[in-house]
Amino acid sequence: MKVSIKWLSQYVDLTGLTPEVIADRLTFAGVEVESIHRLGTGSNLVIGQVLKAAKMPESDHLSVLSVDEGPKYGITQIVCGAPNVAALQKVVVSRPGAELAKGKISKSVIKGYESDGMVCSLLELGVESKFLSEAQIAGIEVLPSDAVVGNEKVLEYLGLDDTILDLKLLANRSDCLAMINVAKEVGALFDRPVILPKATGARSRVGDIHIANLTDKCPQFSIKVLNGITVVPSPDWLRQTLMAMGLRSINNLVDIGNYIMLLTGQPLHMYDLDKMPNHDFVVRSDYEGNFLALDNKTYQAQKGDIVIMSGGEVMCLGGVMGGLSSAISEQTHNVAIEAACFDQATIRRTSIRLNLVSESSQRFAKGINPHQYEYVLEMTAKLVKTLCAAQEQLTTVTIDNLGREIKIIHASAKRINGRLGTAFANQEIFGALEKVGIRVTHVKGNRFRARIPNHRIDITGEADLSEEVIRLLGFEYVKSALPKLDTTVGVLSDSQRKKRLIRDYLLGRGVSETINYTLVRKAETQDFAYLNLDDTYSLLHPMTDDHEVIRRNILPSLLDTVTYNVARQNKDLALFELSEIFTKVGNETHLAMVLTGEKPLRHQIAKRGYSYYDAKGLFEGIMALLGVEPSRYKLERLVSPKEEFHPGRTAVIKSGKENIGIFGELHPKALKKYDLGKGVTVAMELKLSSFIALRNNSIKMIAPARYPSVERDLAFLVKKDVAASEIVKAVRIAGHEIIKKVEVFDHYEGPTIAPELKSIAIKITYQDDNKTLVDNEITTAEEHVKQELYRAFGVTIRS
Repeated sequence: MKVSIKWLSQYVDLTGLTPEVIADRLTFAGVEVESIHRLGTGSNLVIGQVLKAAKMPESDHLSVLSVDEGPKYGITQIVCGAPNVAALQKVVVSRPGAELAKGKISKSVIKGYESDGMVCSLLELGVESKFLSEAQIAGIEVLPSDAVVGNEKVLEYLGLDDTILDLKLLANRSDCLAMINVAKEVGALFDRPVILPKATGARSRVGDIHIANLTDKCPQFSIKVLNGITVVPSPDWLRQTLMAMGLRSINNLVDIGNYIMLLTGQPLHMYDLDKMPNHDFVVRSDYEGNFLALDNKTYQAQKGDIVIMSGGEVMCLGGVMGGLSSAISEQTHNVAIEAACFDQATIRRTSIRLNLVSESSQRFAKGINPHQYEYVLEMTAKLVKTLCAAQEQLTTVTIDNLGREIKIIHASAKRINGRLGTAFANQEIFGALEKVGIRVTHVKGNRFRARIPNHRIDITGEADLSEEVIRLLGFEYVKSALPKLDTTVGVLSDSQRKKRLIRDYLLGRGVSETINYTLVRKAETQDFAYLNLDDTYSLLHPMTDDHEVIRRNILPSLLDTVTYNVARQNKDLALFELSEIFTKVGNETHLAMVLTGEKPLRHQIAKRGYSYYDAKGLFEGIMALLGVEPSRYKLERLVSPKEEFHPGRTAVIKSGKENIGIFGELHPKALKKYDLGKGVTVAMELKLSSFIALRNNSIKMIAPARYPSVERDLAFLVKKDVAASEIVKAVRIAGHEIIKKVEVFDHYEGPTIAPELKSIAIKITYQDDNKTLVDNEITTAEEHVKQELYRAFGVTIRS
């Protein structure tokens, strides 16, 4: 927000206050002034008149001028290169020694001709090019005929004698996007009266305007009609005021709308009433279709966008941009002026989605005073009648569902002092609040009620009142004291230590860590939802649809990262993410991993594709780090109708009946969805907090075996639905203590055996810790294993 000191001084007496003093006080009161600059720059300037302008023979563009600079300086010679210079023009002359925006002017000799100064353009006086025409940029500034030759107050004559404060407002101080509220702020800080412009209602007749509000996203909508107006260029004072505030002048009618917005903070929109299909205004938020805007571009309106329609056509994208079909032009004679209050989040989403961020949309998105539309429209009508010669104004037509409840906060001076660490007297607190327009009533001891003015939409509780008190009375009253801190020895918790171990383990095996957004698309929460099905938190007002809910599983986000990399030819990837998950039920830690492409064995010399067993090996390594024995969990084949994981190459990890992990190869349809090609991609997600919570065994030292071991192979046919893990478990139980290891070394399914069967071959290691086993002991144990397998699974032993 730019603030013109010249304009500000119309509402509050700034006598004796420099712009620097005002800026410092505002900044220390929480309204930061980011920079201070002059609207126009230049010293030792004078208005002159060109008496003669002769082309220099030695140049194709230079002219030698004879310039009358008034009785004080007389007639001087100046060499000028501007293409538009001519005799009898009145111009701005910078005399030798003048300090301009781009440097210092001194006497010089150009191609043998003395030049006693320079004839200036507005660009050379520091005016931004966006405020100038192409002719003004290319040449010198030609002044009106009423300019007085010899006048040295040139910047004042041009309206450039102004200082601009550039405010960097915090999100809660949207009220300071209005000049009248900045004036109130300055008046309160320097204890000076504030005189604001008054709007006097004029007699008006009732027109034929009708408003239909079909959405709850526009609680207030008003239309004021003025007939018989004349659209012409704006007067100098209005054009100069807008330039000081950073806006370019268009014409008197459009400029009035911008002036009122800067003055009050209320954006306006103006419709050429004669271009509208009828005089009905319909406010909707369910329209879908194309919209031709003022910038002559077509935009797509979506459900949720606020539109103002008439006769079935979109006249305006509410709070964002008007339509070309009802735009103001030089031929406009009857105008309908809109002042409305739109839903903040809706305007923000629409303007960001369409990349149409403007002064108006920013004010709606940050919040406006919702109860000032009557004052705003009366002020606007007053200016339109004065500057546009309006012949008639009609009664304002309004739909207002805002309610008129006065915001009251019950507070205590004692609690305010306690919060601030101060000892202000009650009257000091009450006085500070009264300065910013907060009425203090029902005082009982140190307790009181605060009545909040409509424009301070940021004040909602006693903490906000405390802030107002301290920023007005001064932060120097807050006592400086170092907090007491106990000296402690920092250590990692068990959970933190284990997470760090896992990170280091994975990084050491070539798996790179990623960090992804916690906020995701709503649809993404349904993808790969095997571990956490809790209800998610949603943002009330998301910036975009891509970041609207807090994720409950992290594998989809990691797969999006893999897709992004693969699309940029980074195809061999091993990535993991370790993140906290927050849902309405609670929070937990998840670990996700994706392996795709080829695994480097000797850098680029030798590679092989990733497989299910790479993920399984990393999982078992993590379990070893955590000290979790395989008996604490079990792996089961995935049975799911979702086509995300490969059904025959995916394992679900269970602890009791709870799913605490899953890993396996992606389904071909998932590969297509994430554009990962036709190769193998392996993914894993673990509910790491559940694994950390599992009881782990302490590491024990065991002496090497003193007696030899014996290995026996066993092959058998078994039904396909019997898991190998169940067979291994049964063998271990059957063999009691002398079976030390059971490993599956062969698996076969094919035409040589029945289709409902599979062949499994296992290697069993027998060993006794106290003696050497003899053959009949091993044979007895082996027979016992065969019997148990037959009993449990109906296996057929193969010879």
